[in-house]
Amino acid sequence: MKIAGYLLIGIGVLDFALSWMGVYITGFEESPLLFSVIGGFLLYYAKNKDKVSDLSDQLPEGEVLIKSSANAAVQVGLIKQESGFLILSNKRITFTGTAITGKSGKVDEDSDEIGSSNFDIPLGEIESTETSLKYLTLKDRNNTEFKVVVMGKKKWKNAIIQAIAEHS
Repeated sequence: MKIAGYLLIGIGVLDFALSWMGVYITGFEESPLLFSVIGGFLLYYAKNKDKVSDLSDQLPEGEVLIKSSANAAVQVGLIKQESGFLILSNKRITFTGTAITGKSGKVDEDSDEIGSSNFDIPLGEIESTETSLKYLTLKDRNNTEFKVVVMGKKKWKNAIIQAIAEHS
């Protein structure tokens, strides 16, 4: 995937350079931008997939990865979110923060707040799983709520419910 990403970015740069000479590889002016954006997306996806894979390799013996996302976030305050990884195994659900995003959308990977939203909940401790327009909300036995922003909230909810049923 990384190779395809780099190739597409390279084609985008080549197409842009050739367009100055009046040569268009594809015949339309926006193709350099399109190639570069798709290539960048592939690189981003491959990078985050590798990070999730590294985290899942660190699961203790006997734990099996069920579902993971490299693009999850937890609300830290009114205007801040901590982005990171959400991992569901056959024994627990874990969030590990990697960066803080503020109101301006600026990502800070060196903030002291990183990790402040981390959680590790054994499946047996989860009391309820709810979805709303924005959040997947988990509630543990201590009535602590964990609000996670993740793509496919309903699929996550179903996977968590199924994992809890199989764990019991």
